[in-house]
Amino acid sequence: MQSINVLKSHNHIFDTPPTLDELLDPPEEAEIREMDLFTIGEKGKKEIVEMVEHEMAVVRGEVIKIDLDKDKDLVGPCITRIQAMTLCEQLERAVLEYGEGENLALSRQLCRFHAHLQGQEFTSMKQTTLDKHFIPHTSM
Repeated sequence: MQSINVLKSHNHIFDTPPTLDELLDPPEEAEIREMDLFTIGEKGKKEIVEMVEHEMAVVRGEVIKIDLDKDKDLVGPCITRIQAMTLCEQLERAVLEYGEGENLALSRQLCRFHAHLQGQEFTSMKQTTLDKHFIPHTSM
């Protein structure tokens, strides 16, 4: 209670200071405790069970946690357009070499996607002039 009086004297507590019971047992937590599994509903029960099963699987080492914040640190796409175009070419050849007649649709889709990537690559290119490649001579 002494710390509450100190806070009140420094004007850090507004209104009436909370009682010891309110500090140790806030009303917000009492509301949560009053909720039981019957008021959560069937969907809530399943979510709780899934969450507990997932946590147990993580403890057993069956599930690998992935930190999504680390993925946000990556700059740009994980594969470039050039790499995607090369991959399309390789897949087109593989479909023709190892595929059968019904795989022709896949080959067409790969060809279209390759063309789409080429179009994007051409539109994103910047045109340069020859002046940028030569160093101007200055006389002293």
